[in-house]
Amino acid sequence: IRLTTPIHTHFLLYLLFFGGIGALLFGLGFARLCTKPISNHPALVRLRGLSSTQVIAAAMGAAFLLPLLIRVFILQSAPLTDDESAYEFMAELLASGRIYADSHPWKLFFDRAFMVNDGKMYSQYFLGWPLLMAPGTLLGISEYMNAIYCAATVPPLFLIVRSTMGSNAAKLSL
Repeated sequence: IRLTTPIHTHFLLYLLFFGGIGALLFGLGFARLCTKPISNHPALVRLRGLSSTQVIAAAMGAAFLLPLLIRVFILQSAPLTDDESAYEFMAELLASGRIYADSHPWKLFFDRAFMVNDGKMYSQYFLGWPLLMAPGTLLGISEYMNAIYCAATVPPLFLIVRSTMGSNAAKLSL
């Protein structure tokens, strides 16, 4: 374990200070926007005219398509980090009903980052996300699970904002 470099420490301090100010100003601006009556801008008038179901359906479609398009066209469907492939490995194990695989006889050849390989091979991470990925692995759609869960968060988000700030604010937040 090494100490952080002075450049990195300065960066973190600036980020903490200016990021905190930015987050505070954004929160204040959003709070003021939501406490004042919504203006008569044509886009907002049209948004107010839509039913909650239409807004939720459109937001769910966007929440599904956006991560999916990023994964397919920008990330080219590849696991970009070792921890992502460790999650996929664990999802496949969980889908098969196991929590570990026996290590290969050439253990040193199969050692990799973020994986425990001590006679049994498994990820070093908590099993939460692999457990959520496991149904997609069984169905052969594991690469779509992130987009599916992203879309699934839209209705609860709408209900939370609607219960605290009203229907128009919930539509705007989506």
